[in-house]
Amino acid sequence: MLVGEIRDQETMNIALKAASTGHLVMGTMHTNSAVKTIERVMGMFKPEEQPAFRVALSESLVAIVAQGLCKTTDGKRTAFHDILIAVKEYVVKGQLDEITQIMLRSEFEGMTTMNKALYNLYKESRITKETALDKSPTPNEMAQFLRGRI
Repeated sequence: MLVGEIRDQETMNIALKAASTGHLVMGTMHTNSAVKTIERVMGMFKPEEQPAFRVALSESLVAIVAQGLCKTTDGKRTAFHDILIAVKEYVVKGQLDEITQIMLRSEFEGMTTMNKALYNLYKESRITKETALDKSPTPNEMAQFLRGRI
């Protein structure tokens, strides 16, 4: 089942109900990172509804992929991604700040952050340093990548 855009609580509930009954559900949201996607979804619910929703979400969530596009050094475009493979216990506990750190450390699981993806494109000479900094969702962290500190 493909949900073109999840914009409200009703749509999210329908998608989650379908996923919890064994259907593969993919949906889109306009966010710039995996963690921002979870924050946006949680923001659709009242504070008192969030604990139960976090449990339901964690039981059905498989992955979140956030994508951006940037110009390459040869004048074309390439994608860079935030890839989060479900981390159930962190979603249940609402420990969203820790998820990015897990993504940085868990490349072997297929996870990556946009900054890591941009940095890899830079190391391959596919994008410039300026492009990496410009497209980065967290330019300070990207600057540390470029200086070799992360």
